[in-house]
Amino acid sequence: MLNLFGTDGIRGEVDTRPLKDLEAISALHNDRKITTGLMSLVGESLAHCLNLLSSTSETVVVGWDERPNNALLACHLTLGLRTMGVKVIHIGICATPLLHYATLKFEAGAGCMITASHNPVTDSGIKIFDSTGYKTNPEIEAELTRTAYGLANEERTVDLSHQAELMLPDKDYSGNDVELSWATETHRAWLSERCDTFELNYGSMLTTLQRDKLIATPLLLDSSKGSAHYWLSGLLEERGISNHEISTFAEQMNHECGAGELSPDDFWSWEDIENSEHSLVRLLDVAPDGMILAAALDGDGDRCLFLKSTGDGVKVVDGDEMADIILRSFATKTNHIKIAASIESDLALLSTLDRLNCTYEAHETAVGDRWLAYRLGISSSTRLIKSEQSPFILGVEDSGHIVLPSPHPSQSGDYSLVGDGAASMLLTLAAMAQTTDIQPLKRGYKKRISVKDVDRSKWDGLNSLSDEVEILMKKHLEELAAVDNWKRDRVDGEENLMRLTATLDSNDISIGVRNSGTQAKISISVRMQKSLHTVEIEQLIHQVAELLRERMS
Repeated sequence: MLNLFGTDGIRGEVDTRPLKDLEAISALHNDRKITTGLMSLVGESLAHCLNLLSSTSETVVVGWDERPNNALLACHLTLGLRTMGVKVIHIGICATPLLHYATLKFEAGAGCMITASHNPVTDSGIKIFDSTGYKTNPEIEAELTRTAYGLANEERTVDLSHQAELMLPDKDYSGNDVELSWATETHRAWLSERCDTFELNYGSMLTTLQRDKLIATPLLLDSSKGSAHYWLSGLLEERGISNHEISTFAEQMNHECGAGELSPDDFWSWEDIENSEHSLVRLLDVAPDGMILAAALDGDGDRCLFLKSTGDGVKVVDGDEMADIILRSFATKTNHIKIAASIESDLALLSTLDRLNCTYEAHETAVGDRWLAYRLGISSSTRLIKSEQSPFILGVEDSGHIVLPSPHPSQSGDYSLVGDGAASMLLTLAAMAQTTDIQPLKRGYKKRISVKDVDRSKWDGLNSLSDEVEILMKKHLEELAAVDNWKRDRVDGEENLMRLTATLDSNDISIGVRNSGTQAKISISVRMQKSLHTVEIEQLIHQVAELLRERMS
């Protein structure tokens, strides 16, 4: 029985054919298809398992991003839920972090966000939150999968005369105008409240950024034509940041725009920029070294990346660099910091925290912002952060996911943990405006490449292909330098990851090979605390990529 869920929910290409349950499951596993039948089945399964996500509420909040068929998928998810007697609230087009907020606000048993994040607009899927605002864990996803298979093998019918009625929510806050909708107004007000909190900690510093030429005037803003393109630009103007939203004119969500089309190690010379296919990059002008020129969110609004001038071109300011800016500011305000970083973040980020001159807890997690939240926050029966622990808590992925505490909407003094690209952007800018004498992070070496269109079932991190990759890696590294402390292991939450760690001439190195949880690809990533033999190592990971391409075709 194959799991329906990947790294972050369920994702695939939308197919609106009316498939039966077993056909819908097969279409997901064999062809990466998300169908209306699958969404109904997930709704029914969630209704059966709602006690695993909530001890009291039998209400589910549903939101979606602006993909062509998402409203239809929401109706079929609602059908599955309401068939089993669950009450459903629709909040309409929104960002993923707002769905998290609404789940808490309405004290719902679960929240469902219909999205495929940064994937192409032809894809969609679902992310599920429990009643305390955390995304589902593998145990719950396994039970949801078992329930779905069980239901699919039963004879079940829905009275067609009631089907249309059951597709409608019990309460509908979606509205006809996205700009004036409940979700838009609520996210704007929520972010404004959080910005007030940032200013309490940092002072009213956002207005100084353009005056001191730390960021461009105007700052280019790219919301990937997600829900933020309706309102974020105006909020920034209110906060004193002149900006220009460019994704409003994009052909479609996530198409040649947004953070999803950028990689953490991207760099363009000024000559390259005019030929870039990315609509934000090709608008950039020559600027002084170190100036922030642009900020980009992904389609569902839960992550952010910046673009910065390097004098001879432009580079991405990734999540690791954003985290370093925030951490250096944190260190001037507290004597204790708690941080979690994924296994794809810069090794130097955690290994050089001593320079902050304060105590800290540092944790490494599996890939996915849910693992950051789990590692940082689940310490009590309520699974919430108390005010005395906040706000000096931070989770980071180099892709731009920054997990931060956010005031609980209905429980004063409590905080939930959420990744919100707009909030991450504002906190990073506020921290950047603050003067600190703590030295910036000296970056290590990091390289990641992916092999697309592979059969992911041929890799599990334990099989003979995994052994072959390990032997190849170790042999070539031993030809380069002295290799000590060689170790192969796994990481909680990464079922198919093979992690290799060692010291290379006394320099820490970490190598990870893992299937994508959302697309038909496999990635090889190498991280080193310091740059060493980088040309040869890059050649090695390309050799491994070719081996995987051949074996997993």
